[in-house]
Amino acid sequence: MADSEINTSKTIKKNVNDSHEENELNSKSKEKKETDLQSTETKTETEKSEKRFSFNENSQSETPSISTDLIDENELKSSEWFGYAMREHPDILELRERTRPLSSIESFGRLLSSSKTESKDPLSRNNILKLVEHYLFNLGFKKTLHSLEEESECKFEKPILKDSQLHSLISVALSNIDTLWDLSLAEIHEEVDDPEVPFREQYIGLGVDDDDDDEFTYEDVSIWEEPPNSENNTLFIKDETKHIPIIRAGTLNKLVEELTTESTPNTPFINSFLFTYSSFISPYKLFLKLIQRFHVPKTPDLLLEDYGKKKQKIQLQTINIIKTWLELKFEDFNELMIYELTQFIDNVLANLGYKTQEKELRNLISKKQNQKEESKIEHFNENPPEPKVPKTIFSPKLSIFDIDEEEIARQLTIIDFEIFQKIQSSELLNKAWTNPKLKHRTPNVIQLIYRYNDLSKWVPNSILQSKKLKGRTKILGKFIKIAENLKSLNNYHSFMAIMAGIQHPKITNTKALWEDLPKKLTESYPELLKIISNESDFQNYRMIISNVQPPCIPYIGFYLDQITSIEDLEHDFVENHLINFDKRNQIYLIFRELQKFQKKSYNLQPVLQIAQILKKLQQVSVQEVDDSIVTIGGQQENTNTN
Repeated sequence: MADSEINTSKTIKKNVNDSHEENELNSKSKEKKETDLQSTETKTETEKSEKRFSFNENSQSETPSISTDLIDENELKSSEWFGYAMREHPDILELRERTRPLSSIESFGRLLSSSKTESKDPLSRNNILKLVEHYLFNLGFKKTLHSLEEESECKFEKPILKDSQLHSLISVALSNIDTLWDLSLAEIHEEVDDPEVPFREQYIGLGVDDDDDDEFTYEDVSIWEEPPNSENNTLFIKDETKHIPIIRAGTLNKLVEELTTESTPNTPFINSFLFTYSSFISPYKLFLKLIQRFHVPKTPDLLLEDYGKKKQKIQLQTINIIKTWLELKFEDFNELMIYELTQFIDNVLANLGYKTQEKELRNLISKKQNQKEESKIEHFNENPPEPKVPKTIFSPKLSIFDIDEEEIARQLTIIDFEIFQKIQSSELLNKAWTNPKLKHRTPNVIQLIYRYNDLSKWVPNSILQSKKLKGRTKILGKFIKIAENLKSLNNYHSFMAIMAGIQHPKITNTKALWEDLPKKLTESYPELLKIISNESDFQNYRMIISNVQPPCIPYIGFYLDQITSIEDLEHDFVENHLINFDKRNQIYLIFRELQKFQKKSYNLQPVLQIAQILKKLQQVSVQEVDDSIVTIGGQQENTNTN
């Protein structure tokens, strides 16, 4: 629309100026040529604009042109206001173009099923403007903010919270974007004609059958209206060591009851729940369920004194769960949740006399909000070992083959640990690393998989790059030494990748490559092979990793394979549509094993020049090699042994 109006105004001015400079015949000829070039819509707009401004081509007086100084905004038609505003404020036009992709997803959803995507209670114009103004303020776009204030007459109010509300709300929307993209025409029930029929929220990756008519109704049932424990809402297994029942499956309400029990808190259950709940409920819904649990109703069967004791125990435990949640998983709390939690503290805890808990929660929120991203770099009493850098370290022609094998192993370890340390428990849920729709949820696991695959390809590519057998043998020996140093550093992730590359058929089947290896390497290599042997389910590797002392980077593929087996064998829901919590607990135990290695860092000195080479490994185009590399993490293997 804006482009059409700009072209229209230019055409008007040009036509008017031509009336003073050309005779009537030439003027008509030029008009005809221009008319032929314009679309029908542009021509119509031109005629409307000419009538409106009463332009007379035969007039000898100075004809007015469209000038922003002469236009009264109130006289503009609604269809012309946008174009005028965009011409006056190109910075806003640029911002609009930059945010255009956001609207495409919304349009897709509306075309698919408006009743499933359109909000029944949309935000008002002023609320939307305030969100946008807050966002612009946080980004420092003061000029655009000022222009928006003037045009919209919506005064900007400096926010109390430091984070952008718009950013937080969009983050919430994007966290559920998988539901939108998972909708497809093939999945819409043909027998449902009424667009107002409420649709079941889809839980991505939970194995929910779309043809099942049962809906997830337990989330809408108040936790205080949930029936007593029975096979319909709770399943238990016995702990043979402690002789106490352990919850195996249950409704959401029953799991939250166990989380906030009146009796002694079940710490293993609490940790397992908080690290895996996102596989069956969103953070915000869990927060609302905890608030619901906090408000203990009075029942007729309880004396007032007993009711007071029960209420206090449940409320204190609920507060403690919220505190633990903040400590362990603060990244789950978006701005909306922080706001509502603050309201809960102000309006509920303060009025009920929980002064100590109120203060603790306020301090914890403030601490988490104001602290910069926690530096996980450990401070050591000793200096790191001196890097072994070559004399050509500053040369633009620096090659990986100029660098000592031990230093290569060190730099690989620094790169790997930086990624490994960031892995969150949520990245291990629902096999997200194998699902294109869910890969955005697991960035660090994906990065480690890519690192493994790149190293695996890099090794045989580098060996085969040399045209002479002697050169290939030398490079092979170098990689064996790198593997030995990785083993010494307990970096089993890169160790496995290097060994997978060395074990490529093009390398192992070329006997001449191995004949000239130094005797020391030919004797040590079989010991390295024992570690990567998959005999008895990687028995040798499991024995090493169970006794290793951190720092250590375990082979991530080993754990992903375990999780894949659990996901494939265990259903997300068991009988009576109960949440299979035992499955989540098994995955949590795997994450806990990884977590113990995340706490201890390596005391090594990064070398930028070497790190840059190792982060961008040059892959030589060797088709036979590329077709044969084995990947990890549940991805398809394609091994060519010919």
